[in-house]
Amino acid sequence: TEDAVIRSLVDGETASSGGSAFGKGTSLAVSGVIAANNVVSSADAIIEDSDITTTGAGADIDVLATNTSFINARNISSTSTGDTAVTGTVAFNTIGWAAQNLLFKTVNTLLGQTAIGTEQPARTGATIVDSTISAADAVNVTADNSAKIQATIGNKTDSQAAALTGASGMAVGLAITTNLVNSDAEAKIH
Repeated sequence: TEDAVIRSLVDGETASSGGSAFGKGTSLAVSGVIAANNVVSSADAIIEDSDITTTGAGADIDVLATNTSFINARNISSTSTGDTAVTGTVAFNTIGWAAQNLLFKTVNTLLGQTAIGTEQPARTGATIVDSTISAADAVNVTADNSAKIQATIGNKTDSQAAALTGASGMAVGLAITTNLVNSDAEAKIH
């Protein structure tokens, strides 16, 4: 059984106040969070070059491999100001991909490409090979792969310009995220 787990919480909050009653002052708030969570895992259960015999009721032979790799990620960024606010949130969550350069992940995501690196599937294998099996009851060979990602991304950008005259404000928010699971499961007797 492979239970690789990442629980990630990344929060960023920025606030700026200031300026002038006549709209001439400056207030700037910039916030950003970047998170990259990557799981590479495998689970194998193998009977190889063996002679196995069971007797009696309920004497099953079970070969079971389970992979429950899991990423639970929360990435939230918040910015508020009375003038200019800029917020950026970048999150990459992958299971079954070799670690990659964060800049390349960002560019590939912006270009709409889903292949962000070298595949390295979260593998699950259950195998009986070159063996003699005599079971009184069942022979079960099971590979169970339930790799998953649960991700939340948030980006709040707020500009509330206030002055007696000449007030102006600007808010810019950007969120980039990729969540990919690459897995396989194989059960075989040969």
